[in-house]
Amino acid sequence: RFGNFGAVGLGWIISEEPFMKPLNKVLSFAKISGNYGTNGSDGVAPYKYQPFWKVGSTTSTQTFDGTRPYTANNLYNPDYSWASKRSINLGLDLGFIDDKILMNLAYYRARTGNQLTGYTLPTQVGFSNVVMNMDATLQNSGLELSITTRTITRKDFKWVTSFNISGNRNKLISFPGLATSAYSATYAIGKSTSMIYGFKYAGINDTTGVFQYYKANGTITSAPMTSNIAKGGDMQPIANAQTDFYGGLNNNFTYKNWSLSVLFKFSRAMAKNYLAGLSYASPLPGGQVNLPSFMEGMFWTKPGDNAKLMRLTTGYYGAARNGQLAQRYGSYFTSSDAVYSNNTYLRLKSLMLAYSLPEKTVKKMGIQSCAFNINAQNLFTITNYKFGDPEMPGMLYTVPMQLIITGGFNLEF
Repeated sequence: RFGNFGAVGLGWIISEEPFMKPLNKVLSFAKISGNYGTNGSDGVAPYKYQPFWKVGSTTSTQTFDGTRPYTANNLYNPDYSWASKRSINLGLDLGFIDDKILMNLAYYRARTGNQLTGYTLPTQVGFSNVVMNMDATLQNSGLELSITTRTITRKDFKWVTSFNISGNRNKLISFPGLATSAYSATYAIGKSTSMIYGFKYAGINDTTGVFQYYKANGTITSAPMTSNIAKGGDMQPIANAQTDFYGGLNNNFTYKNWSLSVLFKFSRAMAKNYLAGLSYASPLPGGQVNLPSFMEGMFWTKPGDNAKLMRLTTGYYGAARNGQLAQRYGSYFTSSDAVYSNNTYLRLKSLMLAYSLPEKTVKKMGIQSCAFNINAQNLFTITNYKFGDPEMPGMLYTVPMQLIITGGFNLEF
């Protein structure tokens, strides 16, 4: 219910110092700044520190003398407190040639402790989790760069460009008791908390036509153990879901009463590819659903085939083995590194053209203003993503981002 937090910051405009005066024609502005502070998070449902009870339902509880008993509605914890975050931010602001070029470079590092979480409990407790503070420290750090240029500033023509790029990295700094906690199979000290655990894909068995995967010991199987490698299974780190970098580039042009704005968006990340859409659950590949035409010929059909995808069958389980149905080979596929790949794209996100009637014309018409505009979104994309939309990775049957063109005019009397 209570928390104390504070912050301190310091900035220095170096360009105003006497020793910087000789450089003012080139370096018109320079500032360094930094701050350190703490803040907190109470991102859980309120009043979890006190118990709540409810009247038992008539179907799930027995009555006593015609009275229904109270049952516990939550597993309360009177001792949890605010999660705490300690942040360091450093900034460098530069202006060149009378501020025609402005640059901002920012570095941040935040460490969050006393994580508020619903801690997983054994089934016999009666509740699946309890709100508590975890004695773990998570670090987020990154760089952000933004550049704005007044490329051309004529009387009738102006061109302003804005560019930004960001990258964030997170990792688990410490977690006392991690090995014996419910999160031992999910996190590792010094590793990103965005790591994805799954199976290492080993291709198709050219004799049986079913998927194969690497076990933890390096051998190959079609039925890996569905538990983390730390617990004796075959699931291991296969990808990092954290975006490598992302950003945008915007250009604004104005010529007399015309204006044009062009915005590009870009990103690079390891993400699910189109093969993740083959769920091997519902709908099944080979069922009454459409598949991309380029996938024709990718499925195993006969012994010796060097295929990319498992044989098509009339059932979920696939081939028979020793008179018994084989394991659900396909269900492991979408949890393997085969459905993850590099996802890099550059997209023309929006383009807007506008025109305003000249002031003299407006006055002659007896109105205050008149403007026309046309706006287009998602015009084209350059990407290595093979099929579908790179902004919606892993979706095979989802409608991608649409090309949208709108227009209008504004008239004021």
